[in-house]
Amino acid sequence: MFLQELKRGLLNKRMLFVVVIGLVLICLSAYSRILKSITFADLDAPDIIGNTEVIQQFITNGQNKYHIWHQSFFYLAFYYPLLAILPYSASFLEERNLNFFYFVAFRTSYTAYVRTKFMVNFLVGGLAVFLPEFLFYTVISLVFKNEVLPAFLFKPIGFLASVFSIHPELYIWMIFASHFLLGACFASIALCLSSFVKRKIIVFVAPFLFYAISNFVLESVYLKNLSPMQWFAIMYHDFVNPGVMYGSLAGLLLLSLAIYTTRTRMERING
Repeated sequence: MFLQELKRGLLNKRMLFVVVIGLVLICLSAYSRILKSITFADLDAPDIIGNTEVIQQFITNGQNKYHIWHQSFFYLAFYYPLLAILPYSASFLEERNLNFFYFVAFRTSYTAYVRTKFMVNFLVGGLAVFLPEFLFYTVISLVFKNEVLPAFLFKPIGFLASVFSIHPELYIWMIFASHFLLGACFASIALCLSSFVKRKIIVFVAPFLFYAISNFVLESVYLKNLSPMQWFAIMYHDFVNPGVMYGSLAGLLLLSLAIYTTRTRMERING
């Protein structure tokens, strides 16, 4: 059942839509912040034509894939929870409304069904964020220069930023893993919520509204280091505590799992 559910979660129109939208957001961010002004700059412009040093700086900095990668997350940071939720998090609600479990009961137990839903939703939510990032990174790795510069124009700050200057690939995969966990966490919250409500729109919208409002409130009371939006953009800030971030994510995941399994067990007992 696990593989069937995972295939269902990954190979559907909503996942395709999410990957496309994610790529669009990433490309728009990269274009607005570096591609337009540096990578594709007019090197024949009157103010720089003939200035070989400046032209070389444009070429070196604008065509470096690590610079482009670094500038590609500003728009995705606003919408990644919604992308994580869309492909699969409402599936439990959909099947409950259709009494689908009565068909599943012939092949597996209710407990196994609930656990499988949680595990698959965790993976699909994480992959919904990871896949567009990975596809974009693969393309720029093939198109632009894979050069570790002596001094990067655009580089991370904060947690393990020094790793980027020496082993940028390792740092990038660490960010990929963090973004995967953030996506998986919001997908888990949405799945947990789906065991309480009857309308899909609530499953899709409520966690995203919580994300947006919590970020506004936390920044207003000077606790932006606790904001999931800032966690996603950890490479741009030095105030995010990785222990607090990863500990909070683990806590949210465990809490979501506990509430989800308890709620579904009570629902099963009460009919």
